[in-house]
Amino acid sequence: MPHTFDFDLLVIGDVDLAMHGPHVVVKNGPDGAVAHDGFTVLRTDGIPAEPVDTVGAGDSFDAGFAAAHLRGLSTADALACAAACGALSTRAHDGTPSQPTWDEAMAALSRNGKNL
Repeated sequence: MPHTFDFDLLVIGDVDLAMHGPHVVVKNGPDGAVAHDGFTVLRTDGIPAEPVDTVGAGDSFDAGFAAAHLRGLSTADALACAAACGALSTRAHDGTPSQPTWDEAMAALSRNGKNL
């Protein structure tokens, strides 16, 4: 998945984003993410976090998106889940020890007004 550095280049408009594939997801660090599901540009805000270490946050984001998608969630909900997983993974050093469980990700989303 593209990262923040590519964000402005890819999110110029619906058509530009859609040209990159039928499902495009772009991470934008603490500012959330954007996706195109083949029809619509979808955005989600970042989940507030006080990062200890951002190593692995992008991988956790990707895993959260994939897990949500495999559970049958919509692209919009998978995007929100991904943002939560990426943010929560920054709670400890080295990424892996702080990767969230599904329940932790859902709780973080709920605390931020998103119930999936």
